[in-house]
Amino acid sequence: MNEIRENILKKIENELRPSFIEVIDESHLHANHNPDAKNGGTHFKIFVIYVEFNFKPSFKFLEKF
Repeated sequence: MNEIRENILKKIENELRPSFIEVIDESHLHANHNPDAKNGGTHFKIFVIYVEFNFKPSFKFLEKF
């Protein structure tokens, strides 16, 4: 598992305790315009199911990550 992906997972899991989380490394899709993307860890797609999203102001969520 990629270290950056693992850190993203830990931070979201520790803060939100989501019922579902998926972090997909899509760096390979950007390798043509970002040479570092070939190694992974530069572009991610994140899916989170978290019941209380509506009760957290989005700016506070973004500040933590």
